[in-house]
Amino acid sequence: MANFYEQLAVMESLQDVANLDQFARIPEDWWVVITDIRGSTQAIAAGQYKAVNLIAASSIVAVLNGARNVGIPFVFGGDGASLVIPAQLLEPTRQALVATQAMAKQAFQLELRVALVPVAVVHQSPYELRVAKLRVSPEYTQAIFMGGGLKFAEALIKDPRTAPQFAVQWPQGSKPQADYSGLECRWQDIRSPYGETLSLLISATSPNERQSTQIYQEVLEQIKRIYGTGSQRRPVSLQSLHLTCQDRQLQLETLVHQGRQPLLVQAWYRLRLKLENLLGWCLMRLHLGV
Repeated sequence: MANFYEQLAVMESLQDVANLDQFARIPEDWWVVITDIRGSTQAIAAGQYKAVNLIAASSIVAVLNGARNVGIPFVFGGDGASLVIPAQLLEPTRQALVATQAMAKQAFQLELRVALVPVAVVHQSPYELRVAKLRVSPEYTQAIFMGGGLKFAEALIKDPRTAPQFAVQWPQGSKPQADYSGLECRWQDIRSPYGETLSLLISATSPNERQSTQIYQEVLEQIKRIYGTGSQRRPVSLQSLHLTCQDRQLQLETLVHQGRQPLLVQAWYRLRLKLENLLGWCLMRLHLGV
């Protein structure tokens, strides 16, 4: 059932999350992938929030590139990520995760925890794992998970008693590889057009799933009433995107792709990024290719 996620119907509105029939139970032979940066709170307080975000995104990109044409549901958590993969992708995913773990340590001096938890283990608990697809734009759909299974899997890898059972290991002496193609970090910081950016993390605590979905729906209605529709409250727009040519901002992407290379190679990579950004700026100003 490798094409399980690809075959799911797509929800066209976030309000549809209240319809539990839209969520499909993930097959028993799939695996939950959890990545998490240890000490992320301290790293963010020290000004490394972009590095923390980029490492978490790198773990997603590495797994997706290893999956090739297989649809993989995932969520980005800022200091980590959660994905669900079919059994056939277990080994390429394991290699991608360990390579990303090594990259995080070498390039950013940050520790990335990586773990693989069988979906069957999740379903043996009081929780389950179901997923739906939401259309965010004409080109992109986002996975939405239900059932508490992801939180349960994350708790397993953070508990010292169970973490060793699920931690990803790789034979010593081997050199795992990961493909980060498509991962870019080339934009200037985006300022909110309203003077502030507000992020809300909401978790319904009702043991009744239908009550929880009703709570989420009511919260979404209140957000819409206060802040407007999605297009009105979204801080990112085409007009707010500006490419950067600053070495400091381009260094993060350079470390992901070329962190193991000599400094001269890294400098050449940053120069190439500047040239590509300059070309991109010209094309956007002339409204060509966009």
